[in-house]
Amino acid sequence: MQNKIKIKELFQFKDKTGEYKVNLVAFIIKSIAAFLVVLTAISAIGVVWEMVIDEAEYSGQEYYLSRCEQLYMDREFSQLYDNMNLYNLTEPEYDKYWELVNGYQDNLLYLSYRSVQEQGKKQVDFAYINGEEESARIYFDADEKTQYYGNKVQENAENCRFESNERYLAGFAEK
Repeated sequence: MQNKIKIKELFQFKDKTGEYKVNLVAFIIKSIAAFLVVLTAISAIGVVWEMVIDEAEYSGQEYYLSRCEQLYMDREFSQLYDNMNLYNLTEPEYDKYWELVNGYQDNLLYLSYRSVQEQGKKQVDFAYINGEEESARIYFDADEKTQYYGNKVQENAENCRFESNERYLAGFAEK
């Protein structure tokens, strides 16, 4: 019994009168919890502050232009296309990006049709059946589509309006 009292007394501190007791384990746990709460509050304030700064700096067209430029520089052309369509960015300042994403789409279509052609499929006929009825039928000549989009990719490279797009569109044409 006396061992229990001694161990218990090791983790408790009393003032000189003996009326006030502090449990050291509880004190440490409460101190850590208080520290974590303060740290969380400070980080939350930081996040809110950054959001306010971003809203003040980037609003409307400035934000969209910077976002398009970021995707352009990162060569994320599919996301750039999606972003421009989502926000209906058709103003003249976006022409540089539209030229590139349209060229990128033409290149993807060319590569897709060329892949079909390389598989030995000259003509593709695909029927989509919904329930028991045919709801859509797709037919195309792979050679014709490959030729069409190959020419379009070459035209995009030759008729490039923006100097910054030349290397990308020329790179598409080399494939």
